[in-house]
Amino acid sequence: MKRLICLILMITILTGCSATARFDVDKNTVKESFTAVASNDSEYKEMKNWPGFPLPIFYDQELENPFGNEKQNGVSYYNASFDDTNKKVTIDSSFSLKEHSRSSLVRGCFKHYNVVKNDDVTIFSTSNGLICSFTNFNIVVSTPYLVVKSNASSVDSTNNVYTWKVNNSNKNNVSVYMEIDFSRKFNQQDDNSDENAKTTNKRVSNVLVIGIFVAIVVGTIFTIIVLNTRKNKLSKL
Repeated sequence: MKRLICLILMITILTGCSATARFDVDKNTVKESFTAVASNDSEYKEMKNWPGFPLPIFYDQELENPFGNEKQNGVSYYNASFDDTNKKVTIDSSFSLKEHSRSSLVRGCFKHYNVVKNDDVTIFSTSNGLICSFTNFNIVVSTPYLVVKSNASSVDSTNNVYTWKVNNSNKNNVSVYMEIDFSRKFNQQDDNSDENAKTTNKRVSNVLVIGIFVAIVVGTIFTIIVLNTRKNKLSKL
């Protein structure tokens, strides 16, 4: 019940704002950052005074102390910063890949969140439908590794960034699904292409050198034959 009340308060506070949740996924760690921008001064004041701060980074710890106003020993908390000029609140933290399934931020917005390792591929998946509510909410994931599959709304293939765009019309049907192969970098194919290009250029250079050498040898032989022919003709005169 306390958890439900806490979520209702958070939803009420953040309903009118725009928010972005960013996840930088590496082989062993996940850096997590959540930024909310208030639409007015009153909303920003409510955000700053939200009773959920300080916010535990682990979902189970938040359940134990949903309205804790002071930090407790043995509990890890998000770093919270406030930008009064831009009416912006940011919370961030870092997780091990194994621990990220306990994230308060993800579990606070989806009923279920799982991180499953299957050989070199790790599957990240959430339940369907967003619990928290925003005017506009972007979920952004970046990784230096190869993404095998995802259901992202948009993909920046140059920088390997995946975005899920959430609004009032699709929030009940949104889920996050992603498969990352941590044995391959996302630009590995490009690296191989560069290596192939270098090999091709080397072969062309070798062929060019051999061609020049053959031309010189043939030219030399031809010159010798011509000179000998002239010499023979002169000796007969």
